[in-house]
Amino acid sequence: MGLPPANISVSNAPNVCALGGPFGSVSADAGLGADVGVSGFGGVYHGKPVVGGGISAGAGAGAGVSAGVTDTVVVPLGFGGRKEHCP
Repeated sequence: MGLPPANISVSNAPNVCALGGPFGSVSADAGLGADVGVSGFGGVYHGKPVVGGGISAGAGAGAGVSAGVTDTVVVPLGFGGRKEHCP
């Protein structure tokens, strides 16, 4: 039995609400046994660019490339006095 895939992503978003809305995204992965992927995304929050990317690793065979647009909705959980909704 293999290990589950691992993924880490980072962005310059000032808060979680900045990750909502339309974003362009691209990704690519390849592997034979060990599979590695990279991804990137970009959007706008209050007139300022938000960009980020990530890497992933797991087990697999093959290769792929994708590009598209997403429209993400962010709903903060509201624990510990945090915001209960995004503006």
